Amino acid sequence: MAEALERAPGNPWLHVRREPFDFGLLPIPAIASYKEASTETLKLLRQRLIDASLNSEGPSSTSPTRDGSQEPRVTCDAIESCLKLSKDQARLVLDTLASVLPTGSEDIDSLSDASPSDAAKVGTDVDLLLLFLFLQRYRRVPNRSSRDAAVLADVWPQGPSPFDSVSPTATSALQIKTSLATRQRFQTGHAEEEQQQLSFLQKNLPSILQLLAEHGSEGDGTQPGTQVISIDKFELLGLFLRVNRPGVSSLLLSQVAPFFAEADSAMPPAPVPLSVAQDWLGPRLCCTSDHGPDLRPQSPSRPAKGPADRGGDSAASPTKSGDTPMGEGGAAGGSGAGAGGEVGGSPRGGSTNGPMTGGVLSRRVWAAAGMTTVDGVAKMSVLKGENEVDSNCVRVAHCHDSVIYVLAPLKYASVIGCSDSIVVLGAVGKVVRVEACERLTLIAPCARIRIANCRECVFYLGCNSRPVILGDNHSLQIAPYNTFYPRLDYHLAKVGVDPAVNKWDLPLALGSLDAAAAAGAAGVGSAGGAGGSGSSAAGAGTTAAEGEGAKEGGAVGGAAGAGLDSAILMPPEKFVPFVVPFRTQQEQTSGGGASPLLQQATRANPFALPKTYLIALQHKTKTVESLRQTLKTAVLDEGRKRELTNVIQAHFKEWLLTSGNIRQVYDLARLDRDP
Repeated sequence: MAEALERAPGNPWLHVRREPFDFGLLPIPAIASYKEASTETLKLLRQRLIDASLNSEGPSSTSPTRDGSQEPRVTCDAIESCLKLSKDQARLVLDTLASVLPTGSEDIDSLSDASPSDAAKVGTDVDLLLLFLFLQRYRRVPNRSSRDAAVLADVWPQGPSPFDSVSPTATSALQIKTSLATRQRFQTGHAEEEQQQLSFLQKNLPSILQLLAEHGSEGDGTQPGTQVISIDKFELLGLFLRVNRPGVSSLLLSQVAPFFAEADSAMPPAPVPLSVAQDWLGPRLCCTSDHGPDLRPQSPSRPAKGPADRGGDSAASPTKSGDTPMGEGGAAGGSGAGAGGEVGGSPRGGSTNGPMTGGVLSRRVWAAAGMTTVDGVAKMSVLKGENEVDSNCVRVAHCHDSVIYVLAPLKYASVIGCSDSIVVLGAVGKVVRVEACERLTLIAPCARIRIANCRECVFYLGCNSRPVILGDNHSLQIAPYNTFYPRLDYHLAKVGVDPAVNKWDLPLALGSLDAAAAAGAAGVGSAGGAGGSGSSAAGAGTTAAEGEGAKEGGAVGGAAGAGLDSAILMPPEKFVPFVVPFRTQQEQTSGGGASPLLQQATRANPFALPKTYLIALQHKTKTVESLRQTLKTAVLDEGRKRELTNVIQAHFKEWLLTSGNIRQVYDLARLDRDP
């Protein structure tokens, strides 16, 4: 049947959306307890949420349905009381759900367009919240005492996950580093992740439909007692699925499902039996990167190679120092991951295994769809401008000792498994995800950021919501945003990031997903106990800073499983600005005339610095200026001046060599020469 569907011209394929799986998992024990809950238990929770929303003290709202009725929206207070969460955790649930919902013409709920500060006020559809709770099953840890093969097989994702916490017995720096390296080595590739997401949805599709099902009646043309699904609830499946029809983009599920699309437009579409919806959905599910007849390759990247890399033609070429870029699977060459060694989405040809179609793995080179990838770069500088980013999602993975610039407006960005690198991102309107990185410097203006299992990293943030710290992190520093580039203001406005709001100094630390899952498994016991396990869970997520925020240089970690003193606010005296050494395409071609576009260019950091950091920066500037004036006005003869100049230049060259920045100079010169 799948082969017949593939041959059908214009057939709508239903791609599994990666965003909920990549950015929507939360390690909150009270939520983890619902992983084992039955559909009946979740439906009982549905009624409790509706009742709590109607009885809440704040203003309540409703959502209109196609049949003219009104569905109450779930408020933040209702989530807090019914799921036994703290207020911060309840807000985080709504904000996370908002960040993974589809937007634009695929919009299925008004929450998707809400800013981080407005998500709690907007609320959400109750059934959408239940689907979000069901999604948390994807991070499922087996009960250690269970010997049931079926239970052990129902674990998602299969194999190590980037969310897995570091071994709890690791105490020394060497043990922690070994644990991180082991996890990165056996981490599944992106192709395998997409296939596991597809398998999860295929296996759980009946349960998901049961969660949305209603009982039919004679009034809607079905037999009383028959389980049916309405068009409004059917469209909520857009949380997990995206329509891909050749030549058409941004369609709702109901616009391609014949039992709804072909209904009389003058009448509200009647609900359809659950079996009809399942029979139509099942054969059409496919991986995100399985384009079927609409497969299009991405544009190549622009790596800048230094002197040590001039012999190679791609970022995958080994350098003279012996460094070989790491593939998706963590091994040199990346043959096991399918996407290993991709740079900018152009596959290096490591694997010929393509995504699954109807459960069958096709034999073709795999490439991530709808995503620009910078993968396996070692000892290089890479620039990705607006013309090189052909999607709203960027993934920077397994880069070592490199500088990566992605100066484009984005919705989603992932930085995974990078070490000793600098990553500069453009404005990110949804979420930035950082996982399993070591000695990384990340500079990002964003709406949200999630940091998991990182070590000795520095984050310069302009963030509209509180940064969320997950898992086991060690020696993290968080600082205010410290750079700009000419198109930054335009990019911020395009993706909806407000530079007037920066909550970089109010991080929220949560435990690891394994700890949350274990607590949930212990607390749920039976399906009926899911709602009662959250009383002790409300304190599992520790708010890192309250009220005025933590003092500069103070610890903001301390949550269970998050690592002792896992993150601090950078002391003001250590704060330094970062200069993006590139001009935009428009700036380069504008010549000497003052064009309107050039006049609108960003010329300063749009995020206001805190007063203490501003004073410290001004002090450094005055010190440098004072030294410059001292050298300039020094009374020296020509011989002494030449000697002083030679000493300064010698020390500067020595610093370039010892710090490794000499390679960046060559990289930037090559980028400027070969745009």
